[in-house]
Amino acid sequence: MLRKACAVSCVAMVAIALLLSSAQQASAAWKSETISLTREKILELAAKNDMTVREQNLQVKANEAQLFYANDQRIELGAYSKPELQSLPTELDELRALVPGYDDLSEAEKSEVDGALMIQSMINASMNEMMETQANYEYIAGHQQWLTQVRALGEEINNGTHQLKIAKLEQDKQVLLAQYTALSHYYELIELAIDIRAAQLEVQIAETAYKDTEKLYQLGLSTAKDVEQAKHSAIQYKKSAEQLSRQQSEQKQRFKQSLGIKAEDSIILPAIDEVKLDGQDDEAVVDIKKQIEYVKAEKSINQIKTKLEEAQTSGMNKYLNALLKIETERVTLLEDWLQQKAEMLSYEKETIEHRIQQLETEHTLLSSKLKDADKLLTLGSISTREHEAVSHELARLQFNLEKSKLEWFRWQEKERIAVLGVLQ
Repeated sequence: MLRKACAVSCVAMVAIALLLSSAQQASAAWKSETISLTREKILELAAKNDMTVREQNLQVKANEAQLFYANDQRIELGAYSKPELQSLPTELDELRALVPGYDDLSEAEKSEVDGALMIQSMINASMNEMMETQANYEYIAGHQQWLTQVRALGEEINNGTHQLKIAKLEQDKQVLLAQYTALSHYYELIELAIDIRAAQLEVQIAETAYKDTEKLYQLGLSTAKDVEQAKHSAIQYKKSAEQLSRQQSEQKQRFKQSLGIKAEDSIILPAIDEVKLDGQDDEAVVDIKKQIEYVKAEKSINQIKTKLEEAQTSGMNKYLNALLKIETERVTLLEDWLQQKAEMLSYEKETIEHRIQQLETEHTLLSSKLKDADKLLTLGSISTREHEAVSHELARLQFNLEKSKLEWFRWQEKERIAVLGVLQ
């Protein structure tokens, strides 16, 4: 009886566990979303969720906070004015007014009091002079301290303003790079899809070859070794296709992660025509001096020039002049480097265009060849295998052409951010 009770209890526990597991899976499935992506959505999510962009956003906020604090300190410091002194009375009438019942005194008493007041007047005049001297000394010292603080805060505000401008430029740069990277990942996914189709074609060809070899072996027209090699080849092509599928899944997860999409959510990729840039803007110009790195370098030079105009000492003047020379040389080097990048971008364009033209020419010739093969097959002048060889060759060429066009679309994205200020 006890065993029976234990068995019932175990079954009940297993049932509860299964129900909980099912409930958890149902809950996870209910929470997951399917996100349909567009070009605009990819750009938006990349700019919002890229880790480097988010870190740079925090840097901009930190620079803003530092600048606001320095400005507040400067406002609190205010202006420095000389304090008003309360002078001791020196006029006889002022001193008489301080003597209680002076008007009720006799002339002799008044004369005696006036004599004392005259002495007090001289004492007060001397005291006033001493207080004025002390006040002037304190004012000069206080003003000098105030001026030192004002200059320090002015320098801090000047540097903070410059650093904020640089941080915002870097922010723009990182956004463009994040968007380019995200779109590159998209094209990589499309390229993997093409590679999978190509691999599946090779699997189909290899499996057909394996079956044909088996038939020939049964007819005594091939060896067991030929059969084994054909089988091995078919297995290898299948493994390659499976490997590409796994790469595609991994790449999709990385793509989702870069866009801030949860792992459990699924995505629907947009068609290439919805993502690629519309046509080529012949008026688009990659201006070296509009590159963000160049603009940052120029702003640094202007910052040094401003400080040079305000330099208080010959030592600081000498230091800033040396720094200006270094930064000017840096800009020259940067300009040469950016020029090389621009030339490489142009060369890359020519290379891709030439490759596409070659592939399109070959595609036209092979398409014509396949039409001829269709006629010859109908007439019985060539075998099915010969016809398939031409068809497969055209299919392989089509895959290469599609991948070359993807490369062109990626180049357009590279040109886009170069025009906006980021040469890759």
